[in-house]
Amino acid sequence: MKLRNIIVVSFSLALLTCFIFSTFAHAADFGIGKSSLTDAQAAGLEAARAAEAAIDGPAKLVLVFNEGALAENAEDLLAGVAQVFDSSITYGSNGYAVIAGDTSDATVAILAVSANDISVSIATAEANAPEEDRPCGQAIGRSLAEAYAAAEDQGKFLLLLGDCHVPRDNDVVLGVRDVLGDDVTALGAAALGGHTYIQGEVVQKSNVGILVSGPFECGYSLKQDMSEEGLIESAREALTESLRGKPEAATIILIFDCGGRRGAMLKNGNFEDELAAMQEVAGDTPLFGFYGSGEIGRPVGEPSKGVGYHIGAGAILVE
Repeated sequence: MKLRNIIVVSFSLALLTCFIFSTFAHAADFGIGKSSLTDAQAAGLEAARAAEAAIDGPAKLVLVFNEGALAENAEDLLAGVAQVFDSSITYGSNGYAVIAGDTSDATVAILAVSANDISVSIATAEANAPEEDRPCGQAIGRSLAEAYAAAEDQGKFLLLLGDCHVPRDNDVVLGVRDVLGDDVTALGAAALGGHTYIQGEVVQKSNVGILVSGPFECGYSLKQDMSEEGLIESAREALTESLRGKPEAATIILIFDCGGRRGAMLKNGNFEDELAAMQEVAGDTPLFGFYGSGEIGRPVGEPSKGVGYHIGAGAILVE
């Protein structure tokens, strides 16, 4: 396969002890910004400014997710973000819709991280055809193997995003597991239309792995139930499992939901009930994520995998 040049970036992020989002008083090392504007550049700028205002220091990592309607103007979106944050630390993807705190109908959601005792390493690789997906995952795994081994005694998870529409997402995960082992906790989703953001640029046929490690515990869950009631209950169960019975320790919950689930809920007329159920479980803990074209997650008691029609949750827990 033809591999994209592997980009590996390592830096330190501060672990949050509180977070400020809306009226909630927690720490300020994770900042969520959102916008409902339909002009891509203006939306990116508004969300970026809000995320920057919610952190105490300069950002070390920025994640950008947007709804599909802005996909054609993704370069303008990222140009707006670049007015606030350095493009070299900006990653993300296009999705069906975003999840940001108390809303799932914003056009753009941004998570900015500012800190010191969390380590982050980033690697990317190309996959130009389905048969290259597993080698792509292997390449990402090899690039991150040293950092993964160094974090042996710490909490860690691997955020995977990219052009890997289900069922290709599972091959990418299998490739990562070939190198890092079946105990790796992978979280993420496939980008709608394959539009992935790497260092502030729109790319396709590429996947990115963001390894995050530090003095925390990562709770996780992956659930599926496509019945009308089950769509809501599976979201509730996924978040509950990810919290591991320690809701007071949660600092943020990452959510990777299926665009097909969203479509079914919109048809059922109960889409808003899913967010309400997630908020009921999360309480004051902020939510961040998006609805993609295939979910990557780890069921309790099983290895990580790539799937469709599921909801995946990953909670960062700090004692």
